[in-house]
Parts: sequence; structure tokens; C-alpha cells
Amino acid sequence: MDERPRHQVYVKDFYIAKHEVTAKEYCRFLDREGLAGKDGVPRVNLTCPDCPVVKVGKAFQPSEGMDNKPMVCVSWYGAQDYAQWAGGRLPTAAEWEKAALLSTPSPPGDFLAMLPRESSVPMAKAVPGLRGVAGLVGNAWEWCSDWYARDYYSASPSSDPVGPSLGEEKEIRGGSWASTEAARRITSRHSAPPLGYYRTVGFRIVKD
Repeated sequence: MDERPRHQVYVKDFYIAKHEVTAKEYCRFLDREGLAGKDGVPRVNLTCPDCPVVKVGKAFQPSEGMDNKPMVCVSWYGAQDYAQWAGGRLPTAAEWEKAALLSTPSPPGDFLAMLPRESSVPMAKAVPGLRGVAGLVGNAWEWCSDWYARDYYSASPSSDPVGPSLGEEKEIRGGSWASTEAARRITSRHSAPPLGYYRTVGFRIVKD
């Protein structure tokens, strides 16, 4: 399994957003910076049926009822661009896991039971956590900064691990409304190509 060997790591202090970036927040970014990233590739797939954002004239706005839902159908690069624009960055997988372990109330054996859903929920309805942090597990997968490697834990450093230096996919954490129960665990690791757009993957930012 890619969660082994079990090991302890030290992770320096950081600030993490209380909720995933919402469609409304991401629209402000798109209005300022545009749809295309530095390489010309769209940050968001507006043609995705589940995309929470639409373009009306020259402006971007949330689809009906999507204002405070997680910004999904956004690539890893689109998430990274937003994080930098907002003065932060994407969390490392270790930072994400630390935040989830410290803010999720009484996780029973690392498993969090979630009610069946047909989509993500607004931030106000996301699973609440300690210190005001919400929705870390089960609403939308969240992009992390790390490249993914199945055997990374066998060689990762014991202090502030940041993932492999290269890879083909980026690590995502937290599970989503569409995940199987096995993936709705704090320590569950998964991955996705950074140029992909997924209806179940969003993100939140951290700051040092």
C-alpha cells in the first residue's frame, strides 16, 4: 500500500484556509487574471457539465446555486495560480494530513462516515472541524503541491517532506462526495494528472 511504512514526520507551523476555495472566490481571480494560464492552457474547464463557473460576456460568475460550493473542474496549475495570486500556496500532503488530524474531531480509527450525496455541498454545510476548519474530508478531493509516488514513504525525509522532485501525477487528499468509503480517510493517498479537470477535485490554500 502507498500509505506504508507508517512513520512520524515533523511539519513546521503554517496557516491553512478554513474552507476550500469557492466558485465565487475563484471568479474574482478569473476576472483579474483571465482563464488562460502562463502556458495558454485554461485554468478551468468551462465546458465540464459540473463546472461551477460560467462566463457571461467578459466576466466570470458562479453557476446558479454554486457560489459557496468548492471550486472544482480546475487543474492543479489553475489551483496553484490562484494560491499564488492570493498570497499563499498549495499545501504539501504532509501539511494537509497534519491539518486534518488536528482539526477533525475524534476521527474513529481514521474513518469518517459520510452521508451519500449527489454532489459537493456549500461550505456552510461541509463537515465542521476544530478551530473553524471545515470540509477537509469527504466534500471534494484537494490538490496538494506534491508529485505522487507510490513508494515515497519508504524514502521520505522525517522533517517537512515535500514529495518527489518529479512525477506524472499530483497528490490529492480528503476524498469526495463520490468516493468509496475506503477513500474517506485522513491518511488515504490518491493522485491525478495535474492538467486534468475533475468534478470531484478542488483545493484550499496555506500560508507560512
